[in-house]
Amino acid sequence: MRNIIYDITHHLFHYAILLLIIFGGLLAFFSFRGYPQTQFLIGLVVAFAYTIWGIIHHLVERNLTVKIIIEYLLISLLAIVILWNFLI
Repeated sequence: MRNIIYDITHHLFHYAILLLIIFGGLLAFFSFRGYPQTQFLIGLVVAFAYTIWGIIHHLVERNLTVKIIIEYLLISLLAIVILWNFLI
């Protein structure tokens, strides 16, 4: 249990940035209801920011691998494909 608490407090700044990206993106996304192209663009920006955040986070932790980069890219791509199918 102590490990989990240490991880959360140790990475608090990183997680705060991630939450800002996600909740800021959601706020912007729902603010533009009725404008699917703008919502899609917001989704692209959030996906890009998420990928960059993940790469920077793992660089700081010194455990960045090609596998991790591909994972972040694929999750972002999946989100973009889902948005494309629902919005465009």
